[in-house]
Amino acid sequence: FTLIPWATFLLPLLVCLLATLLLNLEHQNHQWKHLNALPVSRWKHYATKPFILGWLLLMAHLLLLAGFFVGGWVIKWARPTLHLENPSLVFASKLLGLLFLTSWAMLSTHTWLASRFSNLGVNLAVGIGGFVLSGVASQRPAMARFLPWAMPSLGITDWMGPNTPTPWLVVGISLTIGSVLFALACWDAQHRESAG
Repeated sequence: FTLIPWATFLLPLLVCLLATLLLNLEHQNHQWKHLNALPVSRWKHYATKPFILGWLLLMAHLLLLAGFFVGGWVIKWARPTLHLENPSLVFASKLLGLLFLTSWAMLSTHTWLASRFSNLGVNLAVGIGGFVLSGVASQRPAMARFLPWAMPSLGITDWMGPNTPTPWLVVGISLTIGSVLFALACWDAQHRESAG
């Protein structure tokens, strides 16, 4: 149950902030002009960005996994009267892996926006708007499955609910949407004018 706040509130905001802050470095003093002048295709410069952000997000999930595992043993040792089971590293890894994979569409969206617009407010506004919209859309899970900011919370809810569709459906939708956005963003980066 600890993962529900992470999936619903913290993960969408973390992805938005990571993309905004990391790609803002490129917009400061128009550093992207130097990158576009290098003899490497523009789309290759862009293609590395989602993977760097994905790596940072994976590190956050691994740190959370370590915290869950160590914290579970500490609570079990400190409060033996609770009769808790041993923390399962495999179970926690599956849940966090599910959350990581369902965040790919959101990561692709924010990476493209942060790369495309130099104004920090654009990406942050879309992130906060998507976060609020996912709360409204959660009342209709069939619609929310296609909203990147709602996918992690739907994936974790599907995992815990006995009468809901498989959480891997949400993973498939997230990876498909994220891959399409990634391809479009690479095309956009290659064909965008570098004036400005």
